Amino acid sequence: MSPLRPAIAASCLAVFAWITPAGAADTLSFSTQTLGAVKTVAQWGFDNTWASAGNARSVIVHGGGPANVSLVRMEYQRQERLNDDGSLGPIAIASLDEQAAIALMAGS
Repeated sequence: MSPLRPAIAASCLAVFAWITPAGAADTLSFSTQTLGAVKTVAQWGFDNTWASAGNARSVIVHGGGPANVSLVRMEYQRQERLNDDGSLGPIAIASLDEQAAIALMAGS
């Protein structure tokens, strides 16, 4: 075993303890007999970094339809260098075009 492993494990535990608020409850209690509180989601969207039409369809359906999807995250994936003039290469352009086509499933 690496001599660093116990130190790494101890530091991970220390970080976890640091981010856990003092007196935090470990149990979430609820009643199946009461109505509860209605909470709405102000903005609904999906991450389209790894372009997937199936995932987009699922989010749109479960989000209540295209009119309810207000955010779509897209990302320029650095799979190739920029051209000498600073423009994107064909792989990056194709990736963004694919992401944009899927994002359009959510409407405009």
